[in-house]
Amino acid sequence: MRKIDVAQPLAWSIAGLALTFALTGVVAWVRAREDFAIHMLFGPVTAIAYGLVGALVAARQPRNAIGWLFCAVGVLAGLTLLSANFWVLGMSGRAGVMASIIARWLNLWIWIPMTLLPLTFLLLLFPNGRLPSRRWRLVAWAAGLGLAAYILSTALHPRPPIDPNPQPNPFGIPAAVGALELLGATVIVLIPFGVFGALASLVVRFRRSRGIERDQIKWLAYGSSIGMLGIVAVNAWAATRPGDSVAYELSIGSVWVALTIIVVAAGIAILRHRLYDIDLLINRTLVYGALSAGVVGCTCCSSARSALCSKRAVTC
Repeated sequence: MRKIDVAQPLAWSIAGLALTFALTGVVAWVRAREDFAIHMLFGPVTAIAYGLVGALVAARQPRNAIGWLFCAVGVLAGLTLLSANFWVLGMSGRAGVMASIIARWLNLWIWIPMTLLPLTFLLLLFPNGRLPSRRWRLVAWAAGLGLAAYILSTALHPRPPIDPNPQPNPFGIPAAVGALELLGATVIVLIPFGVFGALASLVVRFRRSRGIERDQIKWLAYGSSIGMLGIVAVNAWAATRPGDSVAYELSIGSVWVALTIIVVAAGIAILRHRLYDIDLLINRTLVYGALSAGVVGCTCCSSARSALCSKRAVTC
């Protein structure tokens, strides 16, 4: 009997689900909001990018867990958009009560695996979908248990500490508050251990790698560095503008953009690594980055000097 290959249709079905969730979330946002949300420009792109890259990797390399991980993150990103905007739509009275309650509950925790999976298991499994060695199972268990603890302690807490909204969790369990807070305390240890352990595994894998695998890791490191630097820069700027809605929207958008850059870089590394010279790209980025920083620094110094001279002139 001929073996039926279900990997390709399954991968593309999951990618289609991510696309459906993302586009439905956009429609809900258009119907629910009159104000403009900058991060909504990037969220659908992130969901579609993860779904598309995940389907391409999973269809061509079904045994590589990274493809399925990307597919899952694409669905989670689409659900994040859909739940957030459908909840707002429900508060305006244009959606069913139960659907709005479920959307509110999903919006509390669905972003957690979407954000942490690329920061832990992608780094642990890249580029072949397997751990560097059995010794790294401890890091994988820490990341997995920390992720589960974070989700449970948020999804079942009556008033999750990370939730700025005063409304209670519709599916919270008041009788389990003590256990949930204790569970949430373990996240402080498990998640950092998982993230930094994953980074360490990538460094070890890079030092041992040669040829194509080394170039693949360079691509992931390149994309991750740009994404993380972008988040730090945008949030540092937003911190100087408290209460500014545009700065807040851009800080959220920077996370979406960083996640998108990571998946694109990883996809290029896995699928098309021979088409580009990553060393040349890194060198040019460093040169252009240094030049841009120099120009910005000179501009800031000139502005500060002009302001100081103007102040002295007024004083005199």
